[in-house]
Amino acid sequence: MSRYSFITMRKDIECLGVRSHQNPFLWEEDSNLHKQLMGRYPYGAPKKNHINCLTEYCWQAYQKSVTSVGAMRIGRQADVWKEEIFKQYLMNKGENLWARQAKGNILVIDKWSGALNDAWLLGGIHRYADFHLMSYLAPINLWNYEAGYHVVTAREVLGLLHFGYEMRRNTTGIMFKCRSYQHADNANLLSYEALMKEAHKRGPSSITKLLAEPTIGLYQQIHARRV
Repeated sequence: MSRYSFITMRKDIECLGVRSHQNPFLWEEDSNLHKQLMGRYPYGAPKKNHINCLTEYCWQAYQKSVTSVGAMRIGRQADVWKEEIFKQYLMNKGENLWARQAKGNILVIDKWSGALNDAWLLGGIHRYADFHLMSYLAPINLWNYEAGYHVVTAREVLGLLHFGYEMRRNTTGIMFKCRSYQHADNANLLSYEALMKEAHKRGPSSITKLLAEPTIGLYQQIHARRV
């Protein structure tokens, strides 16, 4: 199994074009580092360097994910961030993946960026975990038509399908299972970013094949009739 080390992850983050003076986070609960991370620097945190900061956060998400057990849960925040799910993965209200006991099966953290989300997903991919989709595969959950970008659910699903996973639909929902360990082993932040850049060029058409069927097998039947 090909896993990241802190050093190889930092190298890939640098190759993504992250700059030390540019904040890479699209959302932050607090502009400061999490108190647990700050605690690693007994003499005070080093001069702020956004490459270092993003690497620390990506590494925390990746480590929690790759060392957890059981299925991962993906989807929109409102569908995943629920009290019953938090309890299942040992998170109390207000806690996130910086909590010592928290499991990495869901991504809950005080800063967010595409690379951070990718790092967390890659942790699950590198241990060949099953992924359970918690949101409907509907256009509104996959593409922001007003701003013109992929919703994070689409980013996750596209990544899984690209890195050796297979989508399985059943009466209880949608899950993804690894069918190619080789593709999963070769998954990394750089190839993930390249995938999403290409998908962005295609726009909404990149999500067409992801849309859930109203009835399982309906799309196959329609295709068969056309052929």
